[in-house]
Amino acid sequence: MVRSPGAPQRRGESIYLWDAATQQLQYLYIESGGGFSRGTVAAEGTTLVFPASTYSEGGKTHSIRSRWARVGGDVYDVSTEFQGKDGWAPGFALRMQRIGR
Repeated sequence: MVRSPGAPQRRGESIYLWDAATQQLQYLYIESGGGFSRGTVAAEGTTLVFPASTYSEGGKTHSIRSRWARVGGDVYDVSTEFQGKDGWAPGFALRMQRIGR
């Protein structure tokens, strides 16, 4: 669930797939507000790297990239950046932790 002050709560889901033709892990992210993004995922050691991709919603697009650094068995620190006219800028950071099994 995504929460932003003054905005409705949103939910999103990611689908991951292996593309045998390109030998790449790919994803499709779909958000409850109608937005979506698709791109590739690569591993750098214990970090998952989501290179720049395009997020689209309501006819508007912007470039986004993320890194998920593993910091424990079931914990990742996520940092996401957005591309603006002056280059890449921090977007948000969060810690994801699996709960229950």
